[in-house]
Amino acid sequence: MLSLFCHFLSLFIILTFIAGTISWGRITSVLTYVGLLVEKAADNGCYERAGQVVDWTLDYFERHVNGWIAEHGGWVRELRAP
Repeated sequence: MLSLFCHFLSLFIILTFIAGTISWGRITSVLTYVGLLVEKAADNGCYERAGQVVDWTLDYFERHVNGWIAEHGGWVRELRAP
């Protein structure tokens, strides 16, 4: 069951970031979707599965997304008027 669960999660993430197109909106979408999956798993008592989904997502972000985030000012940056 976990492999199917992670398969759908990985498919969603890959399709979201297809062709290397990363944006803040897509990052937000992925994190929202992952949050909903984790909440659903936890609500059904699947705490280990919820933790595995979080771990898998963090690993994916470290390998594929964190560089883009750093290049675009990081998670928190100073906002300036144009």
